[in-house]
Amino acid sequence: NLVETYLGRQAGRQVLNGAIKRGDGTETQAVVWLSDLRDSTALADTMAPADYFDLLNASYECTAGPAIKHGGEVLDFIGDAVLAIFPYESEAEFPQASEAATAALREAFKLREQVNVERQKSGRVPIRFGIGLNTGTVMFGNIGVAERLTFSVIGPTVNEVSRIETLTKAVESNALVTRKIAENEPGAWHSVGQHRLAGVSQEIELFEMAPETTTLATDAIGADAEHPIETNGPPVRH
Repeated sequence: NLVETYLGRQAGRQVLNGAIKRGDGTETQAVVWLSDLRDSTALADTMAPADYFDLLNASYECTAGPAIKHGGEVLDFIGDAVLAIFPYESEAEFPQASEAATAALREAFKLREQVNVERQKSGRVPIRFGIGLNTGTVMFGNIGVAERLTFSVIGPTVNEVSRIETLTKAVESNALVTRKIAENEPGAWHSVGQHRLAGVSQEIELFEMAPETTTLATDAIGADAEHPIETNGPPVRH
């Protein structure tokens, strides 16, 4: 329905059930997904608006599409980024949520390869993006001002996943995930070491897809001046 199209499945249901006040929300466990278009600042500056719109929507089809298909909840399109969650209520449900998120991740890159073949045939700019996955407790609910609310997730887990995705450029990887997600699929991920995330006191070990489990090529990482997305309040749009 229209509400779910604009807000997402779970957020739409909560709004229809009366969760319409600022602060309405609950804590939940989730695998959090953040994907971000590469070189978006330069592309927006050099492409015609219609062409850039086409690029954005094609990128969303490759990222948000698989996330929804595999049971995720897309909460926001933050400029050229996609924020989604795969909620779970107990530790027993975590493996299923994690596997859904990583299956969506792999499908996203397969779709990108297919779409880029067609884009390159017609002389259009290929799509490049990175994906970060993290898991933990998030606050899921209404944030904003009385006149304009949005249903989203906030908390350290969301802050961290933004910085994890940013690190995909530095380590030249398509995707990075945290240890708990990697350990759920033994052999499918390998460590890229401990890394410091901006604003996080302790280093965190990150993992990328193991070469033997994927044929995905690593992006040639370009410089992008995008800033990490802060989520101590509403997501900052860039």
